Amino acid sequence: MSVIGLGDKVEIDDGAANAYQLVPNLVDIDCPDPMLGAAVSKRLNSGGVLTKVATVKDPGELKFTWEYDQATMTRLNNLKGTAKNFKVTIKDPGNSDFVRICPGFIQHNKPSKIVADEIKEVETTVMLSTTPTDSP
Repeated sequence: MSVIGLGDKVEIDDGAANAYQLVPNLVDIDCPDPMLGAAVSKRLNSGGVLTKVATVKDPGELKFTWEYDQATMTRLNNLKGTAKNFKVTIKDPGNSDFVRICPGFIQHNKPSKIVADEIKEVETTVMLSTTPTDSP
C-alpha cells in the first residue's frame, strides 16, 4: 500500500530538555542514506585473489524544508555547528514507524527564493558526523 508523507517528522535532541524537540511546519524531508564504498583486501596468503570489503565512504546529509518563522530560525541558527542527534520518523499506518537517528551538525539554514504571494520556506542541511542508525 502506498503511504503519503503526512505525519512524518524531524526532531532534534538539542539538550534543552533532555528530550527530542519537534521541528515545526515541515514541508519535506530528504532522509540520508549512507553511500557505501569498498576497500580492497590484498592479503599475501589469499592465493592471488583480491577481495573487497564494504566500508562507509560518506555518511551523507539530512535535508529538510520548513515554513519560515522567526522562533524556529533563531533556534536552528543557535544550533549551527554544534553536534546533535536528529531523529527522522516516517509514519507507516498499520505497521511500525521507520525511525532513523542521524548524528551531525547543522551546516546552514538557507531561505528559499522569496515570492510575494507564497509562503516563505527555509532549507536546513545537516552534515552527518557518522553513520545513521535505524530503529524498528
